[in-house]
Amino acid sequence: MNPFSIYVFGGGGNPASFEQIREVLAQRASEIPLLGVKVISPSPWIYPRWTIDPTPSAEKIRELDVASWEEVLAWLQDHADDDIDPRSRPWRLVVARGVSAVPGASGECTVVITQHSHALADGMAWSEVALGLFGHGPTAIGPDATVDRVRKLDFVRELAGIPVDIARSCRPLIRLAKTGAGRIHNSANAITHPQAAFDRWIRVVPLSKDVFKVPGETVTTSAVWRAAVGIDRYRRKFDLDVSELSFEIPLSIRRGGETNVSNALVLREVDAALEEDDNTKLALIGAAMSEARLFARGSEAQLAAQVADLLPARLVQRDVPPKAAPVSVSSYVRRGPLELLGTPCVWSGGGVGRDNASLSVRAIGYGDTVAMSVSGNSHAIEHPDVLVDLMMGA
Repeated sequence: MNPFSIYVFGGGGNPASFEQIREVLAQRASEIPLLGVKVISPSPWIYPRWTIDPTPSAEKIRELDVASWEEVLAWLQDHADDDIDPRSRPWRLVVARGVSAVPGASGECTVVITQHSHALADGMAWSEVALGLFGHGPTAIGPDATVDRVRKLDFVRELAGIPVDIARSCRPLIRLAKTGAGRIHNSANAITHPQAAFDRWIRVVPLSKDVFKVPGETVTTSAVWRAAVGIDRYRRKFDLDVSELSFEIPLSIRRGGETNVSNALVLREVDAALEEDDNTKLALIGAAMSEARLFARGSEAQLAAQVADLLPARLVQRDVPPKAAPVSVSSYVRRGPLELLGTPCVWSGGGVGRDNASLSVRAIGYGDTVAMSVSGNSHAIEHPDVLVDLMMGA
């Protein structure tokens, strides 16, 4: 997956030149350890390592020649699925100045878009990176260690240890199978059935965080409920065959020290409860999300990370499946405040490219705003604006 993040800066005086912006951001990026590494992957049979990336940060920052928010979204739709290869270009950043008609902002804004390989950081880790790029000083977040090269001895040691690691992974694999960690119900319907082609659309709508305030529930739960209500109304409006649907909810398993890059995830399934009324949907989704969070914090979730650590790399490396994935919903909160050459960040959002999902929803909170990003396949969701409006109106 290639997550992208959007940062809208506005309310300042004369906008800075692109050269000024690039100089500042390149300097800040050079002070963040995580933005100075790339992957070295000499063999499919051993896990990749981090190595120092000699490419100057300035070469990963370029200007985007657009004039309106509509053009920004068009660029994202065309480039969200670009290959961000962690072995050669783990991240990139584009700057669009003088952007008009940005929702949730007034006047012309500077919009910064970052894209990075998910191998580099998950959403929570990238939120820390954002503090280093647009906050008040560098962040120490980065890999535990880097290597200059992988020696032959490394190959020998890891190959020799494969039988032992497989044997050690058997017990946690059996326990994972019993708990259902990572198992998503693959219901075939008008939204999730395999598509012959993929044509991505993206919509990003900033909303007041008050809209997501549901008594006793989190922003993520509110986002899942909004997605369920929107899909329910959408399928009824267009008489689609979607009798059952489950959401794929990725939850971070935090481990390691403060500067460690986590990227350990467990997937949990949450039923969209399409046949229920809106209030019952909320109750059922809220209960399922509570169970999911308890699971992610428990010892069984650690098994998922343990199994990934034990199994040989070749056994867990897979290409993106050609068929459409279930609907995915996730969220996280950015800490702030963020700024760019003295101009404050108005709101921040983001999404995921290259995930091949029929529909992906991400709610990102910053300040008093929650930006709800919705993306999907136009062959599965033929009326994206209608769906997004129905979600927003939940």
